[in-house]
Amino acid sequence: MRILLIATNRHNRWMSKDEVRPLPIGLAYVAAYIDSQRHPLRIMDLMFSDDYLEDVDQAIHEFNPQLVGLSIRNLDNGSCVDPQSALPVTREVIQRVRSCSTAAIVCGGPAFSVLPQECFQYLEPDIGLVGDAAETFAELVDLLEKGKSY
Repeated sequence: MRILLIATNRHNRWMSKDEVRPLPIGLAYVAAYIDSQRHPLRIMDLMFSDDYLEDVDQAIHEFNPQLVGLSIRNLDNGSCVDPQSALPVTREVIQRVRSCSTAAIVCGGPAFSVLPQECFQYLEPDIGLVGDAAETFAELVDLLEKGKSY
């Protein structure tokens, strides 16, 4: 099963006067549980993308994933001066994936785990995973490969 993992957070590029671009360590942790011999794997970090929807579209067309996992690190940018939700970007990514792929879409990550029901309703993924889901995601991959439904 071809798996595309995407870190969707694009906020927090600026913290006071310093630019900060945190790496998606949680997503790397999830990827480490995937048997890459059985499941070809690609990882995208949208933090560094100039045109994230085009980059998602290109990855979908080049890799043709059967499963897309989205990691949502933060609910918002943490700014009291210019507050912005991180969820609309994730929703746009999900809509883009759905427009050009039949891949199952799984959401997880710290932000999803804080408000799982609300995030699930707003984002409309196929599956949502709450908490430390690295092992659970790997188990889900195996179940889906065996034809189990979600």
